[in-house]
Amino acid sequence: MSFKKVMTSVITLILLGIFGILAIPYVKGEKHLFNNEQHEVVKAKETTKEKSKQSEASQLEDALKKQDVYAYDANYIVQHDEFKSLYPDMLQALIKNNTAKDIKDIQFGFVAWDKNGLPIKLKGNIDFGKSYFRGAKGDAVNIPPKGKFGDKNGFSIDKDLEVDAFKPIVVSYTDFEGHTWKNPKLEAFLKIYEGKRIKDIEDAKKYIFYKDKKVESSKEDKAKEKSALPKDLNQDKFDEVSKNIEEKSKVSKEELEAYLAYLKLAGLLAYLDAYEAMNGIDDIYDYYDVEQTDPSEYDFNEYDFSSEDMSDDNTGGSDSGSDYTEVEPSYEESTEAVEEDTVEETVEDTTEGPSEDYYEDIQPNESTEEYIEETTETQDMNDNATVESETLE
Repeated sequence: MSFKKVMTSVITLILLGIFGILAIPYVKGEKHLFNNEQHEVVKAKETTKEKSKQSEASQLEDALKKQDVYAYDANYIVQHDEFKSLYPDMLQALIKNNTAKDIKDIQFGFVAWDKNGLPIKLKGNIDFGKSYFRGAKGDAVNIPPKGKFGDKNGFSIDKDLEVDAFKPIVVSYTDFEGHTWKNPKLEAFLKIYEGKRIKDIEDAKKYIFYKDKKVESSKEDKAKEKSALPKDLNQDKFDEVSKNIEEKSKVSKEELEAYLAYLKLAGLLAYLDAYEAMNGIDDIYDYYDVEQTDPSEYDFNEYDFSSEDMSDDNTGGSDSGSDYTEVEPSYEESTEAVEEDTVEETVEDTTEGPSEDYYEDIQPNESTEEYIEETTETQDMNDNATVESETLE
């Protein structure tokens, strides 16, 4: 073998070695990238698996919170302890308008259970029929964008009903452009809740409302009771922040994100840290599945976050679901254009979806003037009898 061939072979081997050394980082990088891709695939599968583990009630509630309108809270109003015929108890739905639209009319309904967790057929105080799902209609409610409705209205129920728990849902609304939105999740709601025992509905106790607002104690609640608020923080302010966080989380993710950004801007992060500590939450953003946003992105004049905004002097027309205990019931007669609406009773199979007749019955097909006229006649006949739907001061 000639010297030239030997040198060529040596140089070739040296070049191959150099290229091999240079390629090592790239090979490692490809391997790392491949491992990352595998990790992402596994993570995605785990996320999908977690979602599939969610109960039907939990999946439905997540979907309802993202809708145009959402019944984020509810109250049981006792107007009088004795004279139930004149001042009937009421089921109250607190509704949030998540849209940029002005809502003119709205329809919503309730399902209910007794103290044993058995379903109740609801009946209005001036009514002849009963059904597991009962609808109510609010005419000319005038809910502005991001506004709320319900703290001054209620669905009056029959004096003989013994309601212990209940749950509302928005059925439809009509805006000032004449467009009507019908809730596409109503059928799923009825399938899960209508005519069912509470114990047969997985996670139902997380999403239904009780007459006395009782909530089952959880490990987090017990830990909270044992925890103490740092001495440098004000208890009233902490209670306000805690209540707002819980209320905003029920309304929408956007509302909660805005409120958390507001706390940052207002220098109240110490209260947010205390809320996490006392509720056993590692990170509030992960816990509520919301994004950490920049306060500069918001115009906080559009939100009701401060204690002054939520006081009784607020004349903005919207209400706060957090101060329902401070509302005093009124015994005055009212011609407020919110009337009980009868939903067709389900006789043979209560799990079937609502019929076409249901949608027709609940449409706002009666004018305000006609309703007031009818109410006046009822009052003349029954002296001080209540109308079908009453208004709280």
